[in-house]
Amino acid sequence: MKNKIFFKKENFFLIAEAGNNHEGSIKKAKKLISEAAKAGADAIKFQAFDVEEFYRKNSNKDRFDQLRKFQLNRKQYLQLSKFAKKNKIVFFATPFDLDIAKYLNKIQPIFKIASGDNNFFDLIKKVLGFGKPLIVSTGLLNFGQITKLNKFLIKNKKNNEIVLMHCVSIYPTPLKYINLESILFLKEKFKKVIVGYSDHSKGIKACIYAAVLGARVIEKHFTLNKNQSSFRDHKISANPKELKMLVNSLHEVVKIRGYFEKKPSKEEMKNAYLMRRSAVANKNLIKNHKLKENDISFLRDPKKKRKYGFTTFIGKKLKKSVNKSKDIIF
Repeated sequence: MKNKIFFKKENFFLIAEAGNNHEGSIKKAKKLISEAAKAGADAIKFQAFDVEEFYRKNSNKDRFDQLRKFQLNRKQYLQLSKFAKKNKIVFFATPFDLDIAKYLNKIQPIFKIASGDNNFFDLIKKVLGFGKPLIVSTGLLNFGQITKLNKFLIKNKKNNEIVLMHCVSIYPTPLKYINLESILFLKEKFKKVIVGYSDHSKGIKACIYAAVLGARVIEKHFTLNKNQSSFRDHKISANPKELKMLVNSLHEVVKIRGYFEKKPSKEEMKNAYLMRRSAVANKNLIKNHKLKENDISFLRDPKKKRKYGFTTFIGKKLKKSVNKSKDIIF
């Protein structure tokens, strides 16, 4: 599968994180794909694992049994990959073990490492070896740990685009813990990678604000129905209507955000002569006259294009005489 550039600087890349919201149903998984594509998401992501290689059974039997129920097989992932291609949306899944990562490399163009595995360097190295774009969530990590992770990513990458995702591993994440300033912090500290945001809060506002702050990759959990079951992830997910709203909002953010400089557009400069003032002589003034406040009126004149500058007038001596109602120019 040929590598390509997904994360264009002038745009956003929105991932609808289906995760395990299909709850083991291939029919629901396909519906998640088609609805995400309809909403305008760039990609749909699942979670791929062999529960025996991922979770210790005797640690929490209920959770183990739930994961076993949710587990899809490799043939089903291939079906989903083909179905996503037909729906013109990027398909990929987060690998939770080394073997499944090797298989996914055959059927997907991007990889993601979950927060729980951002210290699983053997898995990260394996995925980096594929040379495909790699997204890594930074939940559970402090700055020093992210620095170590980033060095490992840069050292071992094989022509990979690297994305570090600000992420908070609380489900759902209360507003006071979202800390979107971390996006600006990561952008400042890690200039060789792309910075994004993986959201676990309720609603879509945090994703929109993250994009305003410059997150170029946005990941939002996605479900068909928030009340589908008691499974935790449904409540923190966007439904199809919300996902469409998020897509529309992100398109607006791209237009609003603009570029990293301060420069008026040509359209704005058309209004300059309508809004700027000129210094106009209130009476005939002779050369070398020292200007007083009552000598001048500062006027706008929308009918006349005037030159304007940045200077003071009061207290200055005229270099030449100026007739009444004429502009005073230095």
